[in-house]
Amino acid sequence: MSPVKSQNIDEIESCDVPDDVAVDLKAKFLIVLIELNYIHIADKLLPKFYTYENPEISGDLFLDLAEALMDKQEFQRALVLLDPLVESSNYSLAAVWLRHAECWVGCNDMNKAIKSYEIVRKLSPQHLGGKLALAKLYTEAKHYDKAIEVLYQDPESDTLDPDVIYQRTLLLYKVGRYEEYFSSGMLLISRHCVNIRRRIELNALARPTGVRQRLESLKLRRLASGETLEDENAPIFTDSTKLSEKNEYQLFLQMCELAYKFKKYGFLQRICFTVLTTKKFKKKNSYLIFLCLISCIHNEDSFYGYNIVRDIVRVCQRSNSWNLLNIIIQKAQDLRHNRFIMRLLGRDVFSYLHIMHANNCLVSGTYKYALNGYISLFKVAPSALLALLIGITQLQMACQKMSAKKNQLVIQALAFFKKYMQLRGEDGKQETYYNMARAFHQIGLLPSAIHFYKLVLEEDPGDIVKQHANLLDLKKEAAFNLHLIYLQSENHLLARMYLENYITI
Repeated sequence: MSPVKSQNIDEIESCDVPDDVAVDLKAKFLIVLIELNYIHIADKLLPKFYTYENPEISGDLFLDLAEALMDKQEFQRALVLLDPLVESSNYSLAAVWLRHAECWVGCNDMNKAIKSYEIVRKLSPQHLGGKLALAKLYTEAKHYDKAIEVLYQDPESDTLDPDVIYQRTLLLYKVGRYEEYFSSGMLLISRHCVNIRRRIELNALARPTGVRQRLESLKLRRLASGETLEDENAPIFTDSTKLSEKNEYQLFLQMCELAYKFKKYGFLQRICFTVLTTKKFKKKNSYLIFLCLISCIHNEDSFYGYNIVRDIVRVCQRSNSWNLLNIIIQKAQDLRHNRFIMRLLGRDVFSYLHIMHANNCLVSGTYKYALNGYISLFKVAPSALLALLIGITQLQMACQKMSAKKNQLVIQALAFFKKYMQLRGEDGKQETYYNMARAFHQIGLLPSAIHFYKLVLEEDPGDIVKQHANLLDLKKEAAFNLHLIYLQSENHLLARMYLENYITI
């Protein structure tokens, strides 16, 4: 070796290795040259090494040299050392093939890299790093089904890696294999959630307490049935994972959105209640409780929905909370809510609860109680809604068979409808015309009904109604009711005209 001094730095100009030096020392010397970035010098000595040394005997040294070259991004030179190793009988191992595949990736030859990774997968099916790398290559090549197959883990026999399950779940969503996507997502969150075995267990979870209290309640329920909290033969997961709480939470929300989109409301309710048992999302507790309520509403489960919304109303008595309670009550199959409402009625002079109680009386046919409630509220806080409800109640009373003073009730009802129109203002003209028309239609005053239905058709509905015409515009309803009136009077031409002009697509 002949060093050259330049600016107080020793540089190697040339060197050689005698043939009689031990092979271990030759390999170490070459590795040192590579580490010192004398690749051009090592490159002159490497051919003598892999030409005269036997890879069947010194395969570990070949691998050390290849890894040193890979660290310096010299993938082509590393392949020269790895090729004889993968073809040998002693060193054609998964670890060597993995390095071989990584070199082909470094050389941007993805097809050969995939072939090498497939051999790694065959030699070592449990090698998760190789699986992830192979799946990534298949994904980049848009072979999604192959990537999904590579990432499969058997829950009954394998120790499951959460990162692999997460990547597979995302790919299943990407290719639209949604049933498998839901199963894979549930498997992923099952590592820190309790599996719900039967519907009655929702009772222990439908409460806005902490996770610890829910788990204790569920544990006591299962102990009473002679069961354990944990499932037998549950999948085993590795402890190490790079999966962040944020990514897993986003996956959970994505599953909820997809379940809602495909109207899988039973699954939506199951997954929402399941995540109530994990401490991983405890910071999102209030939102998770709200999602559980929404899932109960869509799954028409008023029993557990009421358990949740009752506690929400106790904490937050706002209009949205009362609206949610009202939605649950409309589908309720028991009368628990009546006792709850009666206990709260005496607290305020006016509240949405009083309106809800009067609405219950109206729906159940006890019109006098409903009318008394609406008028009492109207005296305290007059509003267009209350005026409309009073008018509707009086019309219902007037339409009863045994009702006394029908004419007086009709006159009073129409007076309140007129008051409703005044309070509703200019923005709600189309709506008020339609409701007036419906009132006259109900009591058989058809000329007046026709007049107001036509006003609905002529009225400019306003910007808000135009923006949400499919929900708010009442022209189609008015035209259909006009068509019914003209059919009843056997004026088929006019009836057909309104259908064709306003309803026919």
